[in-house]
This record gives sequence, structure tokens and C-alpha cells, in this order.
Amino acid sequence: MRKAMLVTQNSIRLLVHPLCLLRRSQITIEQLSSVISQRARMLKLVASIALAVMVQVPVAAWAERSAQVTGRSTLVHLYDSYATRIEQRFAAEYQQAQRDGLADTPANKQQFLKALFVFSLVRDQGILGNLWELVDSYPASDRRMPSTMFKEAFSGRPIPQISQLREEGPAQVTCVGYSHGRCDRLEMEFIALLSFLGVKSEMFMCGPIHVRTEVAIGGHYLIFDNSFSRFKLRETPGARIRPAHQYSVKSSNQLALTEAARIASQRIDLISVKRVEQAVESFLSGKAPTWCNGRQASP
Repeated sequence: MRKAMLVTQNSIRLLVHPLCLLRRSQITIEQLSSVISQRARMLKLVASIALAVMVQVPVAAWAERSAQVTGRSTLVHLYDSYATRIEQRFAAEYQQAQRDGLADTPANKQQFLKALFVFSLVRDQGILGNLWELVDSYPASDRRMPSTMFKEAFSGRPIPQISQLREEGPAQVTCVGYSHGRCDRLEMEFIALLSFLGVKSEMFMCGPIHVRTEVAIGGHYLIFDNSFSRFKLRETPGARIRPAHQYSVKSSNQLALTEAARIASQRIDLISVKRVEQAVESFLSGKAPTWCNGRQASP
């Protein structure tokens, strides 16, 4: 910790020194701008090294690993690292799926477990701390994209409170999480992360103003609603409903894949990965994160 503080103090001096030169008229504004730009980049690197020192990660190993940590590699790493525990966590759900007619094959089992794991990450009040927002909660909700939501979820910074309409009644409650998005944005993020694990899915209109995601599996269909945190296995596809407005679910499915490419290449710092790993650990231990009104999200 003391090493990190010394590194940070020296980094601040890198930016202060050019300002002193300007004050003494020993440097021009243009030269100052160039020097500060160069030293700002140096400061960013030094700050990253300071983080590595604080968590006792060897700098060389940290630099090598951090360059390889992206949205895609993080999701794959999480699933591969916890594959056995994920299977244990969802054993009851998979047994129920077999009773509902799903054939017990290695392919079906892997697809089922991957889908439920990603669902547990993305859903309202899930592991990533996403919140399903009412369409009018934020004026700019149309411009919010899954890539932004994914980045926010890993940042570890709580977002301002938003209003939600809960399924159990018309009353709105105030919630706090790490990110937020309306129903189609949650489903887009779900589709994007599923694609990293090789699971194909499709969003569809289940009502005039609401969407869900469908995963074809072993002659059956898993229907996910990330807004209301629920899923079910069906023998037939979900019923398609005409949207109330000029909403194109086809365009939204295409946008989900575009967003998948953006998330895949996002750089994720090791501190953020560790925080999410701890949240996954908590979930797989049978606990649920507490996001909304101090109450636990449903397992």
C-alpha cells in the first residue's frame, strides 16, 4: 500500500511540474498541451501499476493478463472456472426440465446450464446488478445500449435510484443497482453474452410492449424474461404478438449481435473482474445479491 501511495504522489508531480514552468514563462501553451498529454498517458499507466501493487499482483504478470481481459474472455472465464458448481447450482432446474420432457443429453445439459448461468448474470437484480427500468424512468432510455450496461455493471459504481414497476402490483419501488435498461436492452445483453458461450437465441414480442428471449433446445424451447426474472421450458415456441408501436424486433435482434461484438472487445480491468467473481461465488453458494430496497433478489 505504501508503495502504491508513493507511485501516486510521484505521478501527480508529473502533471504539476509543467504548470510551474508555464507560470515562470519557460514554456508555451502549445508546448504545455503536448507535455500534459504525454504525461497524462504516463499517469494512466502508473495508476494501473499502483492498482496492481495494492492487490499484490506482479506488475509484469498483471500487464500481460490485463491486455487479454475482454468482455468475451471474462464471460468464458467465469463459466469455465465455475462449470462444476454451476451444474450443482442448477441441478434441480435441470431435473425439472427432464420431467417436462427435455432429453438428458450432454448437448442439452450444456446448453441448459449456459443459458441459466447467463440468465442469472443479466436478469433484473441478478449477479451483475442490472435493473429493469420503466420506459419513462430515463428520458434517454432509447439510447442506452447493452455494451454500456455491461461496462457499468463491471465498474462497481452504484447508479442513481430508479423507479421500477414490480410484477406483484402496480406500486412503484425505488431500486439501486450497477446498471439499468428497459426490457429489450436486458434481452439484447442476454443474447450477446449467450453468443460468447455458443448458445443461439432470439428475442420476440410476447406482448404489445414487452419482449422475451427464446432458446431452442432439444426439440423444446426455453423462454426467458429477464425483466421479471423468470424462465420456463415449452414444447412449442413462444407466441408472437404484434407490437403496439412501430417497433422492429428483427432490428433489435440484429442490434444485439452488433452489441455482442462491442462487448466482446471491451477491456475489463482485473479489479472489476475480481468483484464480479466474488458476486458469482456468492450466488453459487446459494446466496443472492441484495440490490433493491435492501431485500434479496430471488435465487
